[in-house]
Amino acid sequence: MKKLLLVSLTLQLALVGCTVDNPVDNPVKDLSTQEAFDEYKSSYISYQLAEANFFEPEASFRQSSLYRMCQAMPKGADLHVHCDAMLPIVEQIKFVSDHPNELVVCCVAGKDFGMLRYIGDGTPCPEGYKTMADALKSGCTQDDFVRAWTIKGTGTQRAWDWFEGIFDKNINLTSSVSLLEDYYTRAFNLYLNQGVVHMEIRPLFFGDHAAALERGRAIYRAMNTARKKNPEFSVRIIGCGLKAKTDAYDKTQYNEMLIDNAVYVSLNLKDTVAGLKDFLVGLDLVNEEDLSVRLTEFQELLAKARTQNPNLHLTLHAGESLKSDNVEISSALSLGAERIGHGFNLYKYPDVLAQVKQKGIALEVCPISNHYLGYADDLTQHPAKDYIRQGVSVVLCDDDPAYLEGNPYVDDVFAAVVAWNLSLDELEQLFRLSITKSFLTEDLKQQHLASFEKRWAAFRAQKWQ
Repeated sequence: MKKLLLVSLTLQLALVGCTVDNPVDNPVKDLSTQEAFDEYKSSYISYQLAEANFFEPEASFRQSSLYRMCQAMPKGADLHVHCDAMLPIVEQIKFVSDHPNELVVCCVAGKDFGMLRYIGDGTPCPEGYKTMADALKSGCTQDDFVRAWTIKGTGTQRAWDWFEGIFDKNINLTSSVSLLEDYYTRAFNLYLNQGVVHMEIRPLFFGDHAAALERGRAIYRAMNTARKKNPEFSVRIIGCGLKAKTDAYDKTQYNEMLIDNAVYVSLNLKDTVAGLKDFLVGLDLVNEEDLSVRLTEFQELLAKARTQNPNLHLTLHAGESLKSDNVEISSALSLGAERIGHGFNLYKYPDVLAQVKQKGIALEVCPISNHYLGYADDLTQHPAKDYIRQGVSVVLCDDDPAYLEGNPYVDDVFAAVVAWNLSLDELEQLFRLSITKSFLTEDLKQQHLASFEKRWAAFRAQKWQ
């Protein structure tokens, strides 16, 4: 993968040298939704927005009419989000601040700056660590933590190396059940505010069966708290193993624990509100693809898991690579994957593309993640725009929004609209597909689809000022 100088890249997404159509500055009267969408999008025929702006809550494109329309759209499901990377960094700073008796943060300049430590079990506060409130009072700034906890701080490092370091710094973010439940409750309410009504999240179940089940139950309670705001909201879990780097640890022993815990949770945690439906519905294997173990080496492990619970679906990270010898999408299909995480390099393999299209296998496409990690320096050239028009099932997802962007999911929608010149009808189809390709039961899919049709019809019927 190419070494990135992220500070110098530009993301070809938005406006340079032309006026954003803002309804406050340039009022228009009684435009239909279709007319307004076309009018607002026409302001973005020329694209070029410094990528750093995605980390700025008040970036100019977020004040545009088009962005606000993307934000207001009824949406379907986010089927690919890593669960401890959901809260935007500004919200994460607040989350850490709100738990001073459990979380402290390293304030010493250097590679450990921003490292979180859990002290809720009586562990003494390590030297150089402070509560977030004290850290901000002592001279650390919000931007310091943005750089420590997002890809914005990569500098001249290899992007993936920095990215993995972010997770290391935040590994203690949800160390206790109370922390975990509060984190997920905040995240789910945030996604609800963005119009997302179903999520399929990817946790790693460390520890023993009891610890794994308690983690699953905390996620379930957080979902039910969010349901008080919108009873239609639903969450499902995709249990993950790691396509570990070959020099990191014994891949078989470690993943046996993760996958076994996931299977245990799938058999022992049900969605009672939805009539005892499965709550953990699928499996995945994650990690940087170019330096990881090949998917085919996990065939026996996955087969064993699905024998223990035949109801488990399979979605696998594959094709997140620029290497010419990467054939992971083909391997994922041979293992029985029903969805593909990313699927970026599918264009290299026409026969596999035809198979994906014929079987209706969905690609979980994460535009901004693909950009920041170096797979699509220019999002206008992202292959997903062609996949959509070739009839491949594509669903928009946001991957690790906390560490990649400022506004979960909506930023990916906006990026796709302006970089791929999506029509309103194409966008509607992407949202609909996200429900159809979810791992919900058919009856729950139909409920979500019926609700989406009503919400989308109401959205289309609006007049825009």
